[in-house]
Amino acid sequence: MCNVGNMKLILLNILMFVATGFDTEAQVVLYTKCNYKGETSVLRPGNYSDPSQFRLSNKSIASLMVPAGFVVELYTDTALIGQPFIVSASVSCFPPQWENLVKSIKVIYQPGKPVAYYRRPAAN
Repeated sequence: MCNVGNMKLILLNILMFVATGFDTEAQVVLYTKCNYKGETSVLRPGNYSDPSQFRLSNKSIASLMVPAGFVVELYTDTALIGQPFIVSASVSCFPPQWENLVKSIKVIYQPGKPVAYYRRPAAN
């Protein structure tokens, strides 16, 4: 049996989905090891301008789960500065040289926009 608090939460989630088209259960997941293993951190749409906001003890991202409709911009500088590495699909294992490279992240939800690109930052 649902109590009043649970019922309000369920109704709020339904209203958010109807009003925005946003699946309240969908989220991007960061992993500290390849193949979606290790410590995890869940990110909702928004800006994460500092590695401490990733909520990972070693601040290193080895794999990334990206649900349909999401785009993730990975930056090598804090405060979302510089050329982003853009991902719109899950990545099972970043190259080893990516260890501790990501310093800020932007998570974008774009419902109904089928995107499938993976752009590397420009070489220096």
